[in-house]
Amino acid sequence: MHRLCFFFLPFVLSLSLSAQYSLKAQKRLLPKEVRKAKLYFGMSQDAFLLRLPQAVLDENEAISNPFRKVYLVEGFSKSISKMVVYLNNESPFPLYEFILIMDSPESAGKLGEKLFGKPNAANGEWRVPPGKHGNFLIGAWVYQKKLVLAAALPGSEWETEL
Repeated sequence: MHRLCFFFLPFVLSLSLSAQYSLKAQKRLLPKEVRKAKLYFGMSQDAFLLRLPQAVLDENEAISNPFRKVYLVEGFSKSISKMVVYLNNESPFPLYEFILIMDSPESAGKLGEKLFGKPNAANGEWRVPPGKHGNFLIGAWVYQKKLVLAAALPGSEWETEL
């Protein structure tokens, strides 16, 4: 009986993760380019790499910040020249942050306002409380010409920081 439980445990855990995190639930909070690539907060590293096999693991980042995996995607879309993705460094390695590099700070800010409306947090940032998208807080902000979208997923660096 114990062997049977250990056999089905990973399957049950993956079902509970997929129920908690889904593209459908997060649709209105992600840019169309990210939605088109079928990326979302909480997806596993395996699912991410299936959708974006051209993503390159940043080995230098793994050395300096061993708590996360960082993938780079050059030429992600017409409006997003580069995307940086952070995944937790513990299995199933859930995706918890998108850094979208745009043409200018203004274009990053416009995309943020298109997704979230007027800033509703300190320093011109956005916060989306837990809700229909999932049981986690989402934070977003503009830094230089980057729009950063971060989820306070369990085990991530943002779990208690957003």
